[in-house]
Amino acid sequence: TEGKRELVVPTPHEAVETVAQTLANSLPDEARHSPLAAFSPGATGGTAKRWLPERFAAVADHLQEKWGVHSVILGSAAERDVAEEVARNAKHPVTILAGKCSIRETIALCDRLSLFVCNDSGLMHLAAAKDVPLVAVFGPTEYVATAPYHPRAILIREEGACPEAPCMRKRCPNEHACMSAVSTETVIEAVDRQLQKG
Repeated sequence: TEGKRELVVPTPHEAVETVAQTLANSLPDEARHSPLAAFSPGATGGTAKRWLPERFAAVADHLQEKWGVHSVILGSAAERDVAEEVARNAKHPVTILAGKCSIRETIALCDRLSLFVCNDSGLMHLAAAKDVPLVAVFGPTEYVATAPYHPRAILIREEGACPEAPCMRKRCPNEHACMSAVSTETVIEAVDRQLQKG
């Protein structure tokens, strides 16, 4: 409709059981009945789009401590290294699903999520299409052009942190200034706003 951007992706029925089994095999016992948040700390378009893993970890810890929300880390098998870095920096257990879920299974997983926290990535758009409350950190990319189709998405960027942003570079020659300028506190405030809305 005019003035409203909307994209809907149906859940593949055959993926629902597969995801349920993956979660049963992967989640710690104490998280089996917890609400879930997903993190997508990778970005296939280059490292310049990645927010800092230790800050993703701090947000995951906040979600566990304040909301009782368990965090899962998504991404491709090639992004497992950054998923493991998030897990190493977290004080509370997180579940690494990077490389374990196909796109169809990730679509089914989105139906279980209370929140999605990410960089500008393909999974951001998938979560938006599944109507998951979303917080996305932007830096070197054209945030207006690549914003998700989602009325409840909160996009975070620090205007003026780097004079060259949005530069669209895959790797940053300027000490990752645009992404480093986004504080943990800013993202925590955004995830709290999303969860308070219910």
